Amino acid sequence: MKPASNEVYQQRINAVIDHINKHLDQPHSLEDLATIGQFSKFHFHRVFKNFVGETVLTFVKRLRLERAISLMRRGDGRTLTHIGLDCGFDSSSDFSRSFRQWFGFSPREFSEERLRENSKICQELAANIYYPLRNQDTSSNPDEFDVQLDQHSASN
Repeated sequence: MKPASNEVYQQRINAVIDHINKHLDQPHSLEDLATIGQFSKFHFHRVFKNFVGETVLTFVKRLRLERAISLMRRGDGRTLTHIGLDCGFDSSSDFSRSFRQWFGFSPREFSEERLRENSKICQELAANIYYPLRNQDTSSNPDEFDVQLDQHSASN
């Protein structure tokens, strides 16, 4: 893509993301979102995934679940069914199934501690990021960077 096209595409994808965020509790068809972004639905699907790093369906589901977690943390007395429906899930079973797939436990089992310790997302991050770092030999310099501390700059 040319830089000018890239900027235009980014603006159009951002318009779609803004629309999704403003209307997260509503259904979103690929055709409607493509129209908002001024793309054909087939081109839109590819461009969205290229810019955002995930499909539209995954993106919308993730945002809905993030909003649900936020509402659950707030603890304003809403039932889990109401939270799921308010976040755009079709039913409480759809919300519960999606939540379990994403986090590794049901919404009813939610707690801050459980989210940190048992979430599949946290486990994947730990496996892919933290554990390999623990096994690295810190005495070597695999990147061969020559790092020097400048005392004069550090004191200013």
